Amino acid sequence: MSWHHRINYPGADKLNAAFQSKFGRPADILTGSAYASIQILAAAIEKAGTLDTTKIRDAISATDMMTVMGKIKFRPNGTLIDPCPAVVQWLAAERRLVWPKEFRETPFVYPIPPWKER
Repeated sequence: MSWHHRINYPGADKLNAAFQSKFGRPADILTGSAYASIQILAAAIEKAGTLDTTKIRDAISATDMMTVMGKIKFRPNGTLIDPCPAVVQWLAAERRLVWPKEFRETPFVYPIPPWKER
């Protein structure tokens, strides 16, 4: 899943601040999904009340929660119902957020084919 440091779901601001403080740059594209995975696992362990892997797996499959990636929910078989991922585009040597609309930095720019003049 894709993520961008300007997505403003609950907790993303604190995650970004911690990353910026430690590394001196905005959070990487994989930071959000990695952090959301830990949010989901921690919530599942707490819900299961045990470290029994079967009970944790069942708790994960019942997950329906807000994370730094947005709302995360699973089907009864445990597969992820994908949230709307961040869509980014490289513009002027910068990774820019173009979707979701409410967090968009800039509109999507349709690429010009390389065989046409710019």
